[in-house]
Amino acid sequence: MSTMMFSLFDIGKFAAGLAIFLFAMMQMEAALKLLGSRSIKVFLQRHTQNPIKAIFGGALATAVLQSSSVVGLITLAFVGAGILELTHALGIIIGSNLGTTLTGWIVATLGFKFILSDFNLYLFGLGCFGVVIFNPERKPYQFSKLTIGIGLLLMGLVLMKESMEKNTQLFDVSGLKQYGLLVFFFSGLLFTAIIQSSSATMVITLSALHAEIIPLGSAAALIIGAGLGTTGTVLLGGIKGSVSKKQVALAHFIFNLVTSLLALAALPWLLYLVTDIYAIDDPLFSLVALHSSINFFGLLLFVPFLSQFKRFLQFLFPANDTDEREYINNVSPKITDAALAALEQEAGNVMAQVIQLNSICLNINLKQSAHILENKKKLAPDASYINHYDSLKRLEGKIIDYVIQCQPHCLKKDDSIRLTQQLDSVRDLVFSTKPIKDIRADLKEFLHSSNPKIMKQFEFIQEQMRKIYLDLDELFVPMGKEELYEKFTQLVEQVEQFHQSYHLSIFEESGTDGLSEINISTFFNVNRELLLSNIYLLKALENKFFEPQEIKTLSALSPEL
Repeated sequence: MSTMMFSLFDIGKFAAGLAIFLFAMMQMEAALKLLGSRSIKVFLQRHTQNPIKAIFGGALATAVLQSSSVVGLITLAFVGAGILELTHALGIIIGSNLGTTLTGWIVATLGFKFILSDFNLYLFGLGCFGVVIFNPERKPYQFSKLTIGIGLLLMGLVLMKESMEKNTQLFDVSGLKQYGLLVFFFSGLLFTAIIQSSSATMVITLSALHAEIIPLGSAAALIIGAGLGTTGTVLLGGIKGSVSKKQVALAHFIFNLVTSLLALAALPWLLYLVTDIYAIDDPLFSLVALHSSINFFGLLLFVPFLSQFKRFLQFLFPANDTDEREYINNVSPKITDAALAALEQEAGNVMAQVIQLNSICLNINLKQSAHILENKKKLAPDASYINHYDSLKRLEGKIIDYVIQCQPHCLKKDDSIRLTQQLDSVRDLVFSTKPIKDIRADLKEFLHSSNPKIMKQFEFIQEQMRKIYLDLDELFVPMGKEELYEKFTQLVEQVEQFHQSYHLSIFEESGTDGLSEINISTFFNVNRELLLSNIYLLKALENKFFEPQEIKTLSALSPEL
């Protein structure tokens, strides 16, 4: 009974060591991201402009951050933003696998060749002392967190190593041998996929190998499986992203899948390479040398075929052919009258998308019969706000390109003026989304606030902005020039009145309880951004509906415009 209790206690000790190790890795990763993430991003952006540089950049970045998942996610973000081309992203992904092998060398060297229990507590204590005395906004604070992480990592490693050494009799793997190496391969894959840390799998495998619980071949199969299991994070990061992000995520998976399967098939020859050709006697160093060799050979296998690999990924995930244009894509820019008419229609398409985008941020619903939204492209409800915003920006770029193509064919002065006004209208429409995009987080906070005074302010904003948009919509009903002019000037007055009344309301609330100084400051900022957005909308409407001389008159009536 006592032996059983002792064994259970040591199994618990192993589990505690694993938990501490994983927590330490999280702390180290968080600290390293804050200390070096920006530098790593700048490095990857500047020094990965050809595939070979990208491979070495990916290896170096992973070696510094000690996380191929983090480097993979950074790469996904860069590809999604258009900063990195797919070929260079593939190089970084391939290189990151080589960089992650550094963890195994560090653990095998420090974790099992030195007595760690003598100084892991000192590192932990030193880090705790730094966290207490340093400013959280300063780098010494992050270095202290990194020191805590290292101390905890070594502590967890000691616990796992000691529990393995004391319980070798409990881990009888003879029953697994009949299944061959596949059991160990899938065990490494599943365990790493669950905990999302190939480093932890490496430490456990090294501990079992050091305690002679498993032979080198089985340990190698575990590590090969871990290489495939670690692809889960990047796959999740790319599955709901853009086409280019899906391509990179799939590339990461395919590279690891092919490398892992080939390594498993060639494992007897790889073991011979490490033990006989490299002549490494120590099983721990044999394992990490084998791990590095597998990733290096995988790199050599893929590098000559990066262009073909890129085409294969583009075949599986072809570029999205959805065209944001509704009208100008069907009319030649050489046919001036038709082109100008199409451009006016496309400007209406932009207006509809802008109103929808701003309404999403403000959480307001416009009546479905709104003239501005009739027969115009509706935003897909399942796409994110950022995707909608990016689509709008792409549409603006295509309109600008179309206007440039139209200009040589606008021989009449009036046509040229009309063309310029339509372009100005589109640009002002897109500008009107930027101020509301900037206060999007504040509006979300207002929406979910439990403070009745904040909710009162937000409901006032919603009510006024809904009224402005609906009154703006009435301008699109066919009417005479005088009536249009009158309705527009009323809309201008309405915007100014909203801004002034909201401004006054904030002053009145500032002297009451329940609102902090930050709340008041946020209200003023939101008011200003809403005014800017509405001013840009009004400018866009001026260029759409009025002649240049009429615009000058309107501008004189409203200095804000």
